[in-house]
Amino acid sequence: MGHTCRRVRRHVAGRNACPPKKSARQCIQGGFRTTLGRRNFPLGIHMISHEPSPIENRDLRLHHLPADDADWSTVGRFALTFDGYNAFGDKCGEIANRGNPSNLTEMRACLFFEQRRWRHFGSKPDAEGWVEIRNLIQDIRRKVEMLPFLSVAAAKKNGFCGFLSTRELRTRLTEIPDERGIYLVFWSPESVPEFLLKSPAGWLKKKDPTLPLDHLKEKWVPGAQVLYIGKAGGSHAKATLHTRLKTYLKHGAGSLSPHWGGRLIWQIENAESLLTWCWKTTPSDEPRIVEHRLIRDFIDVYTKLPFANRCM
Repeated sequence: MGHTCRRVRRHVAGRNACPPKKSARQCIQGGFRTTLGRRNFPLGIHMISHEPSPIENRDLRLHHLPADDADWSTVGRFALTFDGYNAFGDKCGEIANRGNPSNLTEMRACLFFEQRRWRHFGSKPDAEGWVEIRNLIQDIRRKVEMLPFLSVAAAKKNGFCGFLSTRELRTRLTEIPDERGIYLVFWSPESVPEFLLKSPAGWLKKKDPTLPLDHLKEKWVPGAQVLYIGKAGGSHAKATLHTRLKTYLKHGAGSLSPHWGGRLIWQIENAESLLTWCWKTTPSDEPRIVEHRLIRDFIDVYTKLPFANRCM
């Protein structure tokens, strides 16, 4: 992903000038003016007749992205579904000119700034500009494809297996591999769940697993389908996906099993039927690193930790 926006383009005088800061709405409805005080942008190149609706990272899907052969007007409309100035303020230009965006938010900010940059120049992107813009769109596409927590379909596409309810998993534990890896707990309905006043999970060292309802409601992540991202095993851990998930399930059933992390899911009413579990082995990757990367990407998309995760 490091090939986008690698450098500030300098071979044309004034090329790396930063356009004035405006909101996406002003960018669409206003337009930069020449010294003569009139707009000089041909319709269909820079002026957009209808303001595109914002698309939050959590709602971004592959079908929203411009096709590889999309024209500049189409690309520009997509770029303006995200406001880089709202996300980063005056640092938006610095991020775009620095290059190598590290997450989805930075990638979209770079694309937003490219739209602003070329609007400021009063022309379509040149050949070099188009290469960078196309690369940005490809990076955004790859990033969206790599986020398994966006949906069950995305998780399946990323190689996750299982997809069993809690009740089903309790009777099919033999299907969970005795290997290291990562796992996800999905929430099936689109609505906010009902929470139990008392957690059925087991106590740990005389500590009650029950949390106040206000805390649970505050932890809930609107729009997110994954409630918990977990890991099993690694260079310094003997656990496997099988042993870790077995312990997790025993804790939810009231056992004193030491799986304190993720206990919030057990305070969801009907957790036995409304939660879906899936896993993926990581024979070549350290589960801790993969888990950390997924949680970091989750925060980038939803601005907070998964519901039942306590920390990175």
